[in-house]
Amino acid sequence: FHVVGLLGLISWSAAADRAPAEARFERTVISRDMKDPMQFTLLGDGRIVVVDRMGTVHVIKKDGTSVPTIVPIYAVGAGKPNWEDGMIGIVADPDFSTNPYVYILHAVKGDEPKQHLMRYGFIDDQLDIASGKMVLEIKNCRTIIGHCGGCLSFAPGRMMFISTGDNTTPFESDGFSPLDARIEGKDARATSANSNDLRGKILRIHVKTDGTYDIPKGNLFPPGTANARPEIYIMGCRNPFRHHFDPVTGFLFWGEIGPDSGNDSESRGPRGHDEFNRAKAAGNFGWPLFVGNNKPYAVYDFDSKKAGEHFDPAKPINDSPRNTGIKELPPAQPAFFWYPNAASPEFPELGSGGRCAMGGPVYRVNHGQKSEDQFPVYYEGKWFIYDWMRQWVKVVTLDKNGNSAGSEDFAPNIKWKKPMDMKFGPDGALYVLEYGTNWNDNTDSQLSKVVFAGGNRAPIAMATADKFFGKDPLIVHFSSAGTDDKDEGDILTYAWDFAGKGSSSEANPSFTFKEPGIYNVILTVKDKAGKVGTAGVPIRVGNAEPVVKIVEPKAGAFFAWGKALAFKIDVSDDEDGSTTDGKLPVAKIQVSGAYQDGATTTATKGYEAAMLTGGSDKGRKLIGGSDCVACHQMQAQSVGPAFVMIAQKYHKQDILGKLTQKVIDGGAGVWGPMAMAPHPQHTQAEVKEMVSWILSLADAPPPVSGATGTLTVPVKPEKNESGVYVVTASYADKGAKGQASLTGTASIALRSRHLKAAEYATKKGTTAEDCADEGKGKALGYINHDDFVSFSGIDLSVTKAIEARLASAGQG
Repeated sequence: FHVVGLLGLISWSAAADRAPAEARFERTVISRDMKDPMQFTLLGDGRIVVVDRMGTVHVIKKDGTSVPTIVPIYAVGAGKPNWEDGMIGIVADPDFSTNPYVYILHAVKGDEPKQHLMRYGFIDDQLDIASGKMVLEIKNCRTIIGHCGGCLSFAPGRMMFISTGDNTTPFESDGFSPLDARIEGKDARATSANSNDLRGKILRIHVKTDGTYDIPKGNLFPPGTANARPEIYIMGCRNPFRHHFDPVTGFLFWGEIGPDSGNDSESRGPRGHDEFNRAKAAGNFGWPLFVGNNKPYAVYDFDSKKAGEHFDPAKPINDSPRNTGIKELPPAQPAFFWYPNAASPEFPELGSGGRCAMGGPVYRVNHGQKSEDQFPVYYEGKWFIYDWMRQWVKVVTLDKNGNSAGSEDFAPNIKWKKPMDMKFGPDGALYVLEYGTNWNDNTDSQLSKVVFAGGNRAPIAMATADKFFGKDPLIVHFSSAGTDDKDEGDILTYAWDFAGKGSSSEANPSFTFKEPGIYNVILTVKDKAGKVGTAGVPIRVGNAEPVVKIVEPKAGAFFAWGKALAFKIDVSDDEDGSTTDGKLPVAKIQVSGAYQDGATTTATKGYEAAMLTGGSDKGRKLIGGSDCVACHQMQAQSVGPAFVMIAQKYHKQDILGKLTQKVIDGGAGVWGPMAMAPHPQHTQAEVKEMVSWILSLADAPPPVSGATGTLTVPVKPEKNESGVYVVTASYADKGAKGQASLTGTASIALRSRHLKAAEYATKKGTTAEDCADEGKGKALGYINHDDFVSFSGIDLSVTKAIEARLASAGQG
């Protein structure tokens, strides 16, 4: 008995010191039913609640289905409201099983700008809006675009922490500290450095079970302190978006999103830094007077554009005329980690690029928990940090004093979609809210669960279908192709649930949906040990996709440089009619053309796809792998202008060098007050490729409306006249039977009349070799009797002659 116990202890100790294999961490998606998710909370009974910034609360049940509730906040983004405000935080009551309430921080309707921390009850799986009770009011400013924070959490003893942003626009301060006292919303000394204001802080209150609160001991300003709010625990924050309290050490951890300047200024102060912070007690963390490890900013006169003396972190003074609190502030505390856009000399492991620091949880092993999903003891007491822009998650090892003993990547094989919030559940698994790839308009937001599979691993389910929408009744053929199990010898069983309308145990079944509606089909795959993996497929029934045909020109025909190209399009739609019967609104047909340099005859799918292949392919790939797509989309306005808008604005201007430098340095002013972050992580050559690709998008003309008409083919390029001209036609229908509009598309590729012999389809004999004339590409040589090359997909119906360029050895 003693030998076995000793061996067990030795094994456990070794496991605690050894990083677990990366392949043992598995991510499964719990829900995708969200668009602009901010924060989530675990109710402790298997249900999870997620809040969307625009006002929707999603109660996700154990089976993954969601029950939405709309909270009447103001219309974010329209008119005066702050783009970063809305419904931004949620946490469940720590005694939810006996006190079933959640607390939500959200904006309030009306002309008076403010946020309310509200308490709402539950009726079954529905949020009870009528039960709402205001716990705390936070006044703010909506005339500017400024940070709002939003994170809510509970600590033992019903202590609630509340993150609030500085609610100050950073754009007019050149990326340095916003100290402009002339206009409201441009001086963070009125918020973050103001002891009499709740913004730019992490608040701490003791919430009673009836929804009222009092002030716990140990906050920064005791009750009764003149010109100071007793709710303040941490002040001097810019945007402490995510925080975590560790009950074992009593330390508070958070990530701090910093300013944008890409370069240090001797007169103004340091370049922008993000921070990861740790507080052992209440304190002042310096913003807007300091950043990073107390790097000081200078007093600045925005009228004369002159800088004064730098602030002193030992004796910070807030003498702004907008300050309503105390003038002499507590000493500024330095950051735990700090890093700029460029590689950090102090913390190079954090990388480079755009920044958005988020403070995750400290992991604590629940030794009484018998969950197979919980993380191993190796992570005991380690702090999980993550960056929304750089899309990594790292683990910080803390020594007995709470200081850093190094960091390491966590599960780098998992490709995160901008992690927004994360916390460990009672089962010891890591739950992660992933915001998605775009800003404010996502189709790929998701709530995920990451588990540690120490023994048998759960199968990875994959589900797809031959069609995802159509007219009722709709026959759909489903497939489980791609489903995998990492453990050899496992026998898998399949269970399809057709949204309560039927089921199947086949691997690849078919099912007929008889009535209109949206059906979330779920595939559950189980291995012989009982572990399961799930995948979902949404099927939308009731509206048929339009059928689009390009009648003229014919695929494989030739186009003429600089000439008009006539087109004729046929469209038929089961609900809208057709171009033949005259019922279909032909003005909604969109036809576009785009030349693709050096492309093959394979037609691309759609106008935008054609555009994506233009310009510098290297530039397109660099942009796809950078943080650019977080703020820019191809056609639509996002945080920044669409790529097409940029291309059209600077079309045919000698602007490449200037724009290249601006991307590297960052800046604001051309497209409104929203600043572009600097990109020092890219070389001059890389940014030049990226900007070249963006500018090339202007070469594709806008679509033409109608079933007939003409497109104008561009003039022949100087360098290369081979390639294809892609014609794309599309029609978006009106929608039917409660289902959204569907778009049908068709594309064909037309050939340049200059065809390279080396672009053959099939051949017998011959060998491709470099042409004698340098830069002319490949020619076919080593030709013997009966050798041939063939070309396919060519329409010769209007071709009268063919010229071929041939040469014989020694004769030219």
